Amino acid sequence: MEKKQCFLISPIGEEGSKSRELADKIRSFLKFEVLNELDYDCVRADDINKLGMITSDIIAHIIDCNLVIAVLEDNNANVYYELALRHATTKPCISIASRQKVGNRDDGLPFDTHQERVFKYPLEDILKYTSGSEIESKDLAKFKNDLISVIKTYNEKKYEYQNPVTAAIHKVIIPKGMTMQGLVSHIDEKIDMLNQDIYNRLELINNITDSWIPKHIESLVGDMYRNGSAMYISGEKEAFETLCEMTEKAEHSIRTSRFAPQAISTSHSDFFEAVCKFGKRDNVICRRIMCMNQPEKESDILKTVLDTYGGSMELYLTDQDNNFELVVIDTACAFLHFYDDQRHIKSTLFIRGQSVVKEFEKIYDRFLEPSPEHTLKKIDCSKFNSPSEVMKEIPKLITAFTKSN
Repeated sequence: MEKKQCFLISPIGEEGSKSRELADKIRSFLKFEVLNELDYDCVRADDINKLGMITSDIIAHIIDCNLVIAVLEDNNANVYYELALRHATTKPCISIASRQKVGNRDDGLPFDTHQERVFKYPLEDILKYTSGSEIESKDLAKFKNDLISVIKTYNEKKYEYQNPVTAAIHKVIIPKGMTMQGLVSHIDEKIDMLNQDIYNRLELINNITDSWIPKHIESLVGDMYRNGSAMYISGEKEAFETLCEMTEKAEHSIRTSRFAPQAISTSHSDFFEAVCKFGKRDNVICRRIMCMNQPEKESDILKTVLDTYGGSMELYLTDQDNNFELVVIDTACAFLHFYDDQRHIKSTLFIRGQSVVKEFEKIYDRFLEPSPEHTLKKIDCSKFNSPSEVMKEIPKLITAFTKSN
């Protein structure tokens, strides 16, 4: 019988570094003390890809493996990106971290990881571990037994697996076919098609630049183009600083949403003005979805049309509410914002890479498809020629929309 596979999400580090020493000790411990006993093979990213980048093969392992164990050390960006991908599949994933003190907190883990159980191992005991030796540390023995117990529970399917994404799926109103599970499946289905397109582009690059670009650089460029990159941003202020910077650089298209109940023209005026400045231009795509869930947002709508009349702005009023925001700029980058309990932005996934961003562009446009479950009203700002026209028509339109809902 073929062995089950466990993919190990982990910081790896350079050869000879302390990060590599810890990573190898953890892998050895998990392999010989936990996974072998439960008939699992243990696979880590460097077994697949020697460049240390997130390739489609690694993504496939994250999605398809029977089990994933994530090592949360050093606040490694790749680890959290891969962990988010696994969470989106809603398949079993175990997070582990060393027991340490940071300030007044028990550890230095990001807030989101505290929504699920993180198994703690004794750092010094792990570093002393040698395969085949007897485990003398009570803490290390407990860590081993806890892992074996929870994996057996998963194997016997005596669980309802929960993580921050599975919890959000039950709270967020997402259109049909737009669950995170569906999103991951959709992207996975596109990988084969994208690979062929990437291969053709690399052939073109090779024909043009073979004489002066080193082979390893050419390979690196191709891999970056295929897989893109993602960065985690914590906090609303920090997210809007990056969002403003990218909005001001936009050349062809901006797609934004505002499902949160707060008005944005005063709270984040720099971003509001940057979007309106772009929307005032001709021959660009500028779309903004606004959920009509607070009267104070009516001033945002009126101000948006006043600032962009005669331009390319398309404003969509909707009664559809969501617990996230999506912004897509050109085909260069996308921002996926998630809220805290007060509907302020708590965390943001900043995504770059043309192939992936195009998929988020399609997702955004699907919000604009007609639905019998939601009201959607388009305001084409190019149809207005003066502020007086705006002031005459927009308040009436807002009133009619509000009454119809």
